[in-house]
Amino acid sequence: MNLFVPVYVACGGEELDGIDYVLATKIFRKFESLNLAMLREELKELCTYMLKLFGRNTMKESIAYLERLQKLY
Repeated sequence: MNLFVPVYVACGGEELDGIDYVLATKIFRKFESLNLAMLREELKELCTYMLKLFGRNTMKESIAYLERLQKLY
């Protein structure tokens, strides 16, 4: 992440969008291998926390991915 985000910003992107991309594609994708039925409430709480921490108009890709995982199970 230390290398990707500065390059993403240098290419014209926003810093939070770069962090969002890394979270959605590298970190949260690993949740698929877990038992999502047992993590449903935690995923909802994580979405709520991210909305409070980063604001409503940011982290769209990560929040959409977490919501999609919630709907799977």
